[in-house]
Amino acid sequence: MQKAAFFLLILCLVPLRHWGQAPSRSATVPASRDREAAPRPALLLPAALDGERLFSQDAWLAWYRTEGYANPQAGALAQEHISGTYAAYYISGMSSTDPRERMQALEKARDIEPRRPEAWQALAVTYELQNGPAAYALHLAHWSTSAARYPAPVMTYAANQLATLPPQAVLLVRTAEDRWPLELARQQAGGRQLLLPIQDVLQMTPLAEKRLKAAGITLPNGMADVAALCHYMTRQYPAWPVFLAMDCNPHDYGMADKCYLTGLAWKYSAAPLDNLSLLQQNWHSRLQPPRFHTQLERSLYPQELRYFYPLVLLAQASAQQGDARAAEDYRRQAEAIARLANRTDLLNYLPR
Repeated sequence: MQKAAFFLLILCLVPLRHWGQAPSRSATVPASRDREAAPRPALLLPAALDGERLFSQDAWLAWYRTEGYANPQAGALAQEHISGTYAAYYISGMSSTDPRERMQALEKARDIEPRRPEAWQALAVTYELQNGPAAYALHLAHWSTSAARYPAPVMTYAANQLATLPPQAVLLVRTAEDRWPLELARQQAGGRQLLLPIQDVLQMTPLAEKRLKAAGITLPNGMADVAALCHYMTRQYPAWPVFLAMDCNPHDYGMADKCYLTGLAWKYSAAPLDNLSLLQQNWHSRLQPPRFHTQLERSLYPQELRYFYPLVLLAQASAQQGDARAAEDYRRQAEAIARLANRTDLLNYLPR
């Protein structure tokens, strides 16, 4: 089976996890009774928050993620209508331009609902930017033992993904669901890999700039195209090979012919690469692959579904090498993943 055929299913392998909780109604901020107070300009309420959605924390968080982040009144709006809630403190903190106010609001949000990850994620960035690596490491250590810690299978996947990378590498990650388990696993392992966020283009955040600078990497001003970034890094900084996490589809960036699966990430290489031998080596010597069978007494996490593609390639490689027993073992594990995830459509990709 050709490598390119699999790019069509990479995005559908990873349904995004939503961490929202049931909508909750909170008291609004009472109007001031002081008739002599200076009048405030009216805050315009977005249409996305009309009716019952005005009192839903999930609706507020969804609005902030999609459009509210660009609204300078977002924090004030949240405090006026859902004051004292997790969402109000989170949105206020994210909207604040004052570092101290930002941190205090995010810490209040974290303390109100410690199981939700958004405030933990925002605080991690805040601590590293403002307080340095030591505060960042302490925050991640606290997070990893908190009520918001990620399930063991998710952390195992993140640790396995890092284990298949060189000690010094750049890993481009698309979703928060993948990035933050990787950040925690990297901190626990004492790794040096650079994790950089991307969407359609490179997200050159202040944290990304700080990390690149610390590694001695300088990018041309305005460089955002992911393919251009990979090509530039390969030429200018060959000691820092570039990988794409499996939540990225290389086809989306015009790099389907230059990305090779060597473990649990795509390695960018302008030259042809024998990735199957590297995949076999990494799979057997660097990571601790879980065993999947149809009697697994729990549902799969989205990250676990991404073991499917490497297992298919390993089954193909073993069959080509005449190892029918290993090929059948890989095939059965891949089949178990597809069935446990209720993705019988993936069975068409299994070698016969």
